[in-house]
Amino acid sequence: LPKVMLQQYVDGEWTREFAAGFDFGKLLLRQRLEKRMRLLSDCAIPVKWRLVAEADIPDPEAGEGATKKGWPEQFLVEPSSGELKLADERMIYVTFDASEVCTLSFNVKLEIADTEGPRSDGEERWITVQEFPVKAEAFRVDVEYDEETKQNGLDFSRLLVGKEEEAKFTVTNSGAYAVRLKLKPGRKVQEFLSIDFDESQEIGGGQKVEITVHCKSNRDVDVDGTDSGGGIGFFFYEATDMVPVRPLLPKIKVSV
Repeated sequence: LPKVMLQQYVDGEWTREFAAGFDFGKLLLRQRLEKRMRLLSDCAIPVKWRLVAEADIPDPEAGEGATKKGWPEQFLVEPSSGELKLADERMIYVTFDASEVCTLSFNVKLEIADTEGPRSDGEERWITVQEFPVKAEAFRVDVEYDEETKQNGLDFSRLLVGKEEEAKFTVTNSGAYAVRLKLKPGRKVQEFLSIDFDESQEIGGGQKVEITVHCKSNRDVDVDGTDSGGGIGFFFYEATDMVPVRPLLPKIKVSV
């Protein structure tokens, strides 16, 4: 058989090792990741090639609920087929678009055929020369603060000058993976507020944390909860790579 093989680019090197698969890992929703493969031929004749995905995908032409084999719509493969000339090589770019929550695992075959077209029986004979698994996951981060805080905010409007009060609220991570949280008081309230929360802390999937906010002012101040310069900004990140999550949650309203 003509010697044709794929390599993948891993940790700065090209390798023909696909035992662990062509793995995109976990991607946060609305992220994209491109990975590269290199197709090599050191044979003395030209060959045609194609990458055949074995995933079950919808087949609208065959009726509702019917499936066929192919690449899931979250993947873009450029190119997915072509021709290799003598001692030729091709770069292949595979992009995974985390457009919806999903966990995907399927095999892909590298098939080749000669360039002379169909045989005497009218069929084109493709030969599988390599097969490997493709894996990818897209996940959603689902974090909220408690409903009472969402509706009413934190109220320090009866605070006496020179005294300190505290208010608590709860943050729940309903997603599958850990997140990290950063809280940033607005410019009109930052000098009065201190927040008891370790920003290096991971909030695991299904976990809740209680956060305490202290307020103290040594002068008269009046900041309404709806003031755009007030409130507490609420930013969270996927814990492993610190990828920021969008869209942002609304500010926590603060009245002082």
